[in-house]
Amino acid sequence: MSQSKYCVALALAASLVLSANASAKNVTSTKAPSAKRAAVASKDAVTLEIAGPADAQAVAAYQKALASSGLSAKIRENKKGDKPLKVMAVVGKTTDLGPFGKAVMTAVPTKPGQMPPALEVMIYAPLTKENSQQAMAQLEKVKGVDAKHSTMDVKKGSLRVRISGAEHVTAEQILKAVETAGVVPKLAKAGRTKKA
Repeated sequence: MSQSKYCVALALAASLVLSANASAKNVTSTKAPSAKRAAVASKDAVTLEIAGPADAQAVAAYQKALASSGLSAKIRENKKGDKPLKVMAVVGKTTDLGPFGKAVMTAVPTKPGQMPPALEVMIYAPLTKENSQQAMAQLEKVKGVDAKHSTMDVKKGSLRVRISGAEHVTAEQILKAVETAGVVPKLAKAGRTKKA
């Protein structure tokens, strides 16, 4: 009888060890994700770009101007010529983009008749000629957006919404305006799916 109790106790102990081991493997890390990873993983992460001079001096000036306006950001130089600079920062949908737009506009001196640099919000959506024109018409109604200088790319499915820097504006307001035109906007570009 004592041998059967011993076997039962041994089996119970073994099952406890195995279940504790299995549950330990399923426990996720208690570390908080980095701000960059959280922003990338979040559907609410806003993609910002800067249109304007893209040399090293301009990049340093933008970096300094954004920091003085309260945005901790890293600006990536573009090595492909006239493409906009990418702004790597954690910005939510409800963050006021006006001060950041103003900071970018005043960061680099411009010559008379030259367009000042501008902060732009990237919006991704399935676009046609018709619905993209309707989206631009709706963006004209949003204060803080420079719809006249905003651009669209129907082929790539993207809207580059320019921030005027003169008024309060959020990515959420921009998304609502685009939705009013019957377009389903996203802040992040859809990833490629692998073929099976």
